[in-house]
Amino acid sequence: MKPTRFEVFSSVMIAIVSIMSALTAWRANAASIQVGDADFDGTAASIRAQEARIYNSVLAYQHYHAFTTYYRYNSLGDKLFETPEIGSPRERSELWGVAHGLQYDFFNSLYLAPDGRNYDVDREIEELLAEANLTGDLNYLQHFDAADAYRMKGSYLTLTLFVFAISFFFFAVGQAIRNTLKYLFAIAGLVSMMGGICAVLVLEFMV
Repeated sequence: MKPTRFEVFSSVMIAIVSIMSALTAWRANAASIQVGDADFDGTAASIRAQEARIYNSVLAYQHYHAFTTYYRYNSLGDKLFETPEIGSPRERSELWGVAHGLQYDFFNSLYLAPDGRNYDVDREIEELLAEANLTGDLNYLQHFDAADAYRMKGSYLTLTLFVFAISFFFFAVGQAIRNTLKYLFAIAGLVSMMGGICAVLVLEFMV
């Protein structure tokens, strides 16, 4: 017996729902893979960020230690200059020479306070970290945010599979029955299928 137009329509819709279900399952699986990759990248970036902070903190405090030595020698030279009776010009020059050598070779004068009495070690650490971030990926938060987005996408795509399953059920039941209720089932199947397709498109282009 030749199939009716409704049966042909239902068969085509069931085929479309099956294809969309397969595509959605594939995209959900791809999202789960992307979650793993993003989590791995975030963990690696977090480790690099901690290593960079430790290394640059040690480096900055070495500079700070050099500054304290500079400040001690410079202060002693100033003291001898203010009270020449307790020291010779040669001793004063030697003290200042050591201080200036430390200043030019062992720490960055950019972080000296205008009066030369303090050294902004925190600013140096932050600038060293900013420089390190230019040469390596240290922003782990963006990777973890991406992992959360992919995780949400995968979850919603999985839920969309249930929508397609409902659509498949409606079309199958509509194809099986022989009264006018089949049109109601076909409409319900079509609406749920279109809703599932729209959900997949939104998730693909928005997440």
